[in-house]
Amino acid sequence: MLPVVPVRVVRLGALCVLVTVTVLTTSYMLLNRHHGIDDKLELLAFTDNGTAYAVHDILTPSWTTEQLVPRFAYVQYATNLEYLCNALINFTLLRRYGAQHDLVLIHPEKWTQGTSRQAKAIRNLKEAHPEIQLRPFGVLSTTKGDATWRDSLTKFHAFALTDYTRVLAFDSDTLVLNSMDHYFLAPLAAVAVPRAYWLTTAASPQDKSEGEHEKHGSDSESGTSITGSPKPTAKPKPKPKPKQAPSIAQQVLGSHVMLLEPDTKRYARIVENAVTTGDFDMEVVNHLFADNAMILPHRRLALLTGEFRHAPDDHAAYLAPDTDEEWNAMAEVSRSYLVHFSDWPLPKPWKSRTQAQWDAALPTCDENEPARDDRPKCADRVMWTGFYDMYDQMKGEVCGVLTS
Repeated sequence: MLPVVPVRVVRLGALCVLVTVTVLTTSYMLLNRHHGIDDKLELLAFTDNGTAYAVHDILTPSWTTEQLVPRFAYVQYATNLEYLCNALINFTLLRRYGAQHDLVLIHPEKWTQGTSRQAKAIRNLKEAHPEIQLRPFGVLSTTKGDATWRDSLTKFHAFALTDYTRVLAFDSDTLVLNSMDHYFLAPLAAVAVPRAYWLTTAASPQDKSEGEHEKHGSDSESGTSITGSPKPTAKPKPKPKPKQAPSIAQQVLGSHVMLLEPDTKRYARIVENAVTTGDFDMEVVNHLFADNAMILPHRRLALLTGEFRHAPDDHAAYLAPDTDEEWNAMAEVSRSYLVHFSDWPLPKPWKSRTQAQWDAALPTCDENEPARDDRPKCADRVMWTGFYDMYDQMKGEVCGVLTS
């Protein structure tokens, strides 16, 4: 006769069997799932725009605005043939310096058809340089200032280029000195700009006076309110006393270089503000982004040609925070990425000028100044004239295609 097994023992055994089956089933499912994921988690290498990224093909970064495969672009705008030539010069220089990202040109819609000189130039550009992406938009204008630069608000169409993760938009009255690819890897921010260091409280009175003068329309063809100080007198000035660094609230944002993330809502807000206020582009940027823009170091990115016309001891605003550093024109150029033509009252390099205007704008040169191991004699004048010579050379080299 079989022994009677207590009910508690039977229940305990059944529970053990159930637990064992559950564990085995779960383990089997996990192993299969793990095997399936391993098959899918193959690292994919993307080299679009010259940048390699390793990502999992089953991951979706829904928590960020960053695209799975970032797309970057340099952006310039042109609303006349002179600025179209300037943009072509800078795009050519970017490629020569090894820049890998896309090149995008914003231009007026009316240039896409017709028989005007501008329409012909765009067709020639498209045929000769298919690597340049052409983006037609309506021209954004302000009612202020001289008619030659009222269209500077057109640069804000860069915010509408939502097929790009990030774009670096810069004015065409500049000259590219090196690749700027590394700026695209800066921390994410809706807008990142350098400060208008020449308008801060640390700038010299001459700088601020000239800055305000050009800010309201005397020579700022790009509408960005930038200037260099006038030629210093031959009489040496006393070394300026150290000035207290300005607070964040006192600092003015520049708008001639903008690293931005395109966004349709932000684009609509900027265009609305620009159109309704009629302000310059710099005022619009400061009104909308003064308290939230990421600040890019102005040194080497927001360099002005006018900086080379300062006295040797008058570079504190540009060199900040290293105000006690010795100014070395050649070293500064060799490390810079962009220089902005700003030598009021000397006309921009694509405008005609008299010999008297040129001579008056030349940086001073002490005939007794010796050459040094790290710089030539009269380095400021050598570097400054070099910018204008380089522009003339590049214009003759690349812009002929626009009128051929």
